[in-house]
Amino acid sequence: MQDPKYSNHFRFSSNDTFFYKKRNIDDDYLFYDSMDLKNKHNVYHKDPWTYIYYTSTFHTSIWKLHISATVKNQQTVLKIVAKYCDKNKLNFKFNSTFNFFVLMNSKEISRVSAGKFITVYIEALGDLEIHLKELSKCLDNFEGPYILTDLHYKNNIYLRYGEYYPITLMNEKGVFENFIVKNKESLIKDERKPFYQDYDFIQKPKFLDYLDEDTISILLSKYSINDVLYFSSGGGVYIGYSKDKGTKVVIKEARNYTGLDYNLVYFSERLKNEHNLLLKLSYTKNVPEVYGILEDNGNTYLIEEYINGVTLKEYILKYNPLMRPKSDKRINKSYFKNMFEIMIQIKSIIQKLHTKHIVIGDLSFNNFIINEKTLEVKMIDLETCTELSDFKEGHKMMITPGFNNTSKNPLENDRNKFDTLIVTSIFPLNNIMHYFDEKYCEILDLFRLITGDFPHVQRIINLSFGGIRSARKENSKESLYSYINLISNSIMAEFSNEEEVFFPADPHVYNTNKYSVSHGLFGILYSLYKTNKENIIYISKIINDKIIHGLFKDDNIPKGVFMGFSGICWVLFELGYKELGKQLFEEKVLYKISKDNGMFYGNAGILMTSIKIYVETQDKKYLEYAKYLASYMMQDVNFNKLLTGYGEGVSGISLSLIYYYKITMDIEVLNTAIKYFDIEYSNMIRDEDYLGIKRNFEKNGRIVNSPYLYDGIAGVGSVAIRLFLVTKDKKYLEIIKKIVLSCDYKITLFSGYMRGMAGIISFLTDVVKYINDENLILKAREIVSQFETCMKLHIINKGEYKHFLGEQLYKASCDYSTGGAGIILQLYYNQNHKSMNNPNFFLDELIDI
Repeated sequence: MQDPKYSNHFRFSSNDTFFYKKRNIDDDYLFYDSMDLKNKHNVYHKDPWTYIYYTSTFHTSIWKLHISATVKNQQTVLKIVAKYCDKNKLNFKFNSTFNFFVLMNSKEISRVSAGKFITVYIEALGDLEIHLKELSKCLDNFEGPYILTDLHYKNNIYLRYGEYYPITLMNEKGVFENFIVKNKESLIKDERKPFYQDYDFIQKPKFLDYLDEDTISILLSKYSINDVLYFSSGGGVYIGYSKDKGTKVVIKEARNYTGLDYNLVYFSERLKNEHNLLLKLSYTKNVPEVYGILEDNGNTYLIEEYINGVTLKEYILKYNPLMRPKSDKRINKSYFKNMFEIMIQIKSIIQKLHTKHIVIGDLSFNNFIINEKTLEVKMIDLETCTELSDFKEGHKMMITPGFNNTSKNPLENDRNKFDTLIVTSIFPLNNIMHYFDEKYCEILDLFRLITGDFPHVQRIINLSFGGIRSARKENSKESLYSYINLISNSIMAEFSNEEEVFFPADPHVYNTNKYSVSHGLFGILYSLYKTNKENIIYISKIINDKIIHGLFKDDNIPKGVFMGFSGICWVLFELGYKELGKQLFEEKVLYKISKDNGMFYGNAGILMTSIKIYVETQDKKYLEYAKYLASYMMQDVNFNKLLTGYGEGVSGISLSLIYYYKITMDIEVLNTAIKYFDIEYSNMIRDEDYLGIKRNFEKNGRIVNSPYLYDGIAGVGSVAIRLFLVTKDKKYLEIIKKIVLSCDYKITLFSGYMRGMAGIISFLTDVVKYINDENLILKAREIVSQFETCMKLHIINKGEYKHFLGEQLYKASCDYSTGGAGIILQLYYNQNHKSMNNPNFFLDELIDI
């Protein structure tokens, strides 16, 4: 699955729909409508671009000129370049609308796309220098943002060699990638990076050599850069040292003409505004000391005090007892006592700014640094603060997801966001309040229910500006399990054969494929069938000739079980379409090998599918293919290149080998499965009786306190259960016990199967079903009950229907990995585990239990 740090859920939630959907930016007009192109051409629009073609060419790669522009000169620049391209019949593209121009110059755009307004394609290398010189004359003295991927030629003109008509292929993870032809013999991926790079098979023209000259930096003559806190398209935030004083500082960079907001203000202007406000508020001691501001090579740098501490968000996630396994009343009291002290200071800071008639605007838990020892609070990132007198009608405020603007009064918005901070500090689910602010009371009532410790947080609630009140309703007697059929019907009502996807799902469906088990059609159909066999009537109407033809025709779907053809074939077998499943598997998967060995995308999942089809058909070719896959995965593995966990890691490989052992009884296979699992377990982090997981096998790999199935301890625990059942070795029983205790969270952030409470419930249900330990079963059931209570919070109404919120909690999702389909399947399994095996693409029928 896509790493949450690359989440684009907020962008896909910026619409009026109930579900995640691609965003459309509406404008009164297209730039193209005002153009006067004389020569015959073809035009088509593909957001955010409009393409103009005078000639047809099929080069996969070409020299490209990128033209940038500013808010003030963009119309003139486009008019000049369009006229030049029309006269010379040069193919080109440009941002389709003004709103797309703003987007391409904003902080939210990627660093490799930022600033690109117009692209001009130069087909003949001999013409490159001519067109550069002529265009530079036309655009003399025009400015624009620096394009990081390119060489800078002159003025606002940049260039690089890259894709034109690329060959598009889907990688092992189901994501499309663009390739260009290298020396007419091989393909190479056109990887754009935020710096210029040459291709070794393309000779850079001699006249471009002078462009590599370095410039003298005023900043680096005064400060050394020691670390990077983060990058955005607007610039970086660095930790540095003053060469004169040896003082540790934070350096905030605003690249020229970048970070444009929807008030048409650039980042550099906002950074200067922050500098002035820091000076104005220095008397409060609640903001960093400012050391100066300077301009260097067109960019602006704010130098300020380095503050030792963590953000309020980090503090909440680190210490909130609901986010830690096995919290107790003593820990609860300590956290909420500290949080009360923190919130008093934050409220005081807001009041001081409002007294000075300053609107904070983009207020969130990222704006405050907490000293973990003293609890002293300082406010940072004041770039969006605005003098109230400058706040005009129609002013658009930047926002952090989860902290919405709900009032026309800007000061009231600040106060409302402080109230959101209060609720978030108590119950860390602020994203759910971005579109569903009615959840405030429900959240606080749920907190009271699952902690029984409500009086300790009342002092914090009393700090609110808006007078937050708990509804104090009686907890609903309605069981979460009573929603299974209703949510199933709700999902079925959303099917569409006309949309880009069949069912509303996680945004990742838009850049993978609409058929997959994880986010697409077949995962949802599988869940609908497993939870109610009578749904086969509905399903049979969907799996029609058009769907089948689309599957066989599509060569871009990968092979894996959750993202590709293997999983689709597995589901077809389950639904009774066995001949179709066999035919599809033989045509798209059989005898092929993946570069990825993991369960989610790669060979482990394919091996599981091959075993399933062999068991169903007794056709030896599937057993031979299984042997081929298992042998490949049993070769020496470079663990430093692997991730950990069930989804993409070593546990998933171990699980597939356990099942392969059960059909071959080859002890070498079992020993390899044990070896892989033991290596995974030895890499886990132990804290007394609790376990954490490292994201990879690197020495300094990132530690993740994840209880989830996909990349956390629940997935490792699911494999440990199967090893225990096969080997009867009690060391695995001890591991299972530790993992159960380590899953004892009151809540987790999401409800989904792969990275949410539903997946943990699946593991805990396996514990109840397979492990004969009364105390452990009681603990597993207790944790499941806690999650069931919390998961009700993630249910939202759509008329007569109900849906579960997907990952990030902005919008609903129907899919298997993140949404309603996967969640109801786990609830159904928990309810019926005595009469069924785990339905989540396991092969437990092979294990003698």
